[in-house]
Amino acid sequence: MTVEQAPAIRRASTSRLGGIGSDFLWLICGQAASTLGDAFGLIAVAWLVYDLTGSLVALGTSILIAKVPEIGLRLLGGPMTDRIDRRLFLVGLDAVRAVAFASLGLAGALGALGLGHIFLAQFVIGAAGALYQPTLQALLPRLVVTSQLVRANAILSGVWQGTNVVGPALAGLLVATAGSFPALVVDAATFGLSAAALLKLPVATGVIRSAASGSYAHQLRAGFRFFAHVPALLILMIVLSISNIGSVAILDLLVPFVRDELRGDAFVVGLLQASVAVGFAVGMTAMIVRGDSRSRRPLLLGGLAVIGCAGAGLALVRPELFGVGMVLCGLVGLGQAVFIANSSAIYQQVVPDRLRGRVMAGRYLLAQWGNPLGPMIGALVAQEIGLRAMFVLAGVLPAALALLAFLLPALRALDGDLAPIEMAE
Repeated sequence: MTVEQAPAIRRASTSRLGGIGSDFLWLICGQAASTLGDAFGLIAVAWLVYDLTGSLVALGTSILIAKVPEIGLRLLGGPMTDRIDRRLFLVGLDAVRAVAFASLGLAGALGALGLGHIFLAQFVIGAAGALYQPTLQALLPRLVVTSQLVRANAILSGVWQGTNVVGPALAGLLVATAGSFPALVVDAATFGLSAAALLKLPVATGVIRSAASGSYAHQLRAGFRFFAHVPALLILMIVLSISNIGSVAILDLLVPFVRDELRGDAFVVGLLQASVAVGFAVGMTAMIVRGDSRSRRPLLLGGLAVIGCAGAGLALVRPELFGVGMVLCGLVGLGQAVFIANSSAIYQQVVPDRLRGRVMAGRYLLAQWGNPLGPMIGALVAQEIGLRAMFVLAGVLPAALALLAFLLPALRALDGDLAPIEMAE
């Protein structure tokens, strides 16, 4: 499909909701279901591994294994999303994750679950997730008009995190009272609901009329060469990748922080993660009201600075100051919301549909290449200097980098009016 053909499809699928119609609502319903389950799976697997081993390194390894596929599959899987039906591809990825989580719950119920099984399931879940988000982002502009992309991204991301307001608390409560295995079963069921909702989207939504052609290697290069045409995006992704390493290290090690430093249980972990979701919902609500902005640099880099400073501030939290910890986690979510809504809309506006899958995959790869290392590095550093000191380092350094990046002239290209950038393959 060419850039010129896209608006006709979007007009056909929208209603009078300002360019956001019933097809988009099906997407929202599916993502709400799977995200609610994600909260159960995230807490259940982390708690299960730490309960079985009592080891920070084992927990870091489990998270690392889930994130390792992000590197290879986002590198190799980008052209795939520009060659096949994106809608059916998303349905298949939901099915794979449902089976993986269900296998953990079943094995646990039968008393046959081992650390190796958990690691294998984490790899499969991570592999499916690595391909899912770029494909979803590439499909979204087919459902809403261009002028509503910031709001659509804000709504969709708000749903992702909004369900986490109740999800982590419910997951923590379920794990604390019934164990990890029921939470894993709930997670598997929600991916089935997500797949059913995606099947409600029109067939034309996933079809790419001008699908990528040429060798796979040639298509890979075309996706990454796009960043040479927009250096501001490349710089932004480098800054984001460093910020992500720090924030991932902090958020993924909340379980040992709560258990060892705050003397809390799984419900406390759930409350902190729910606080991130509350802050995210607040930020996304602000982006829905504000809509697109011509001044994007302060929003993007300011959001990253807030994430880092709030993460570092968690090092000061004591059991009696738990409320302060919830506020800081909320600020982390607020910064994430502001950055994600604006960043996603920029890509969806400047990248042609025929390249969108590959460029989105490259975007996630550039931004998240260090994510698999974050929890492991954080765990190793924490063993040497303590969790609190690690939180300070992981937050302050990326925050300072984001503030310095604001001075770079190249990033001014992110402000003002945006239009699709054509590029010969």
